[in-house]
Amino acid sequence: MRELDKKAVIIYLKLTLLATFAFANVIQTSIFSMPFSPEYASLLMTYSLPLAIPYANVVSLIYMFISYFILS
Repeated sequence: MRELDKKAVIIYLKLTLLATFAFANVIQTSIFSMPFSPEYASLLMTYSLPLAIPYANVVSLIYMFISYFILS
């Protein structure tokens, strides 16, 4: 694998990780501002990180595609 490809993969993984925690934080913050029952709120708090992973992957992929077309 070329050195540039390795750097791109590392950047993608870092972006995905950062976006995952950002979306999980948004989910957890929105839980406190909405009138959920305590059982449902605790369930959302427990699964906020897995719920955020698909959104984070989409955001990272969009960012990588946009930066690829800008740089090439």
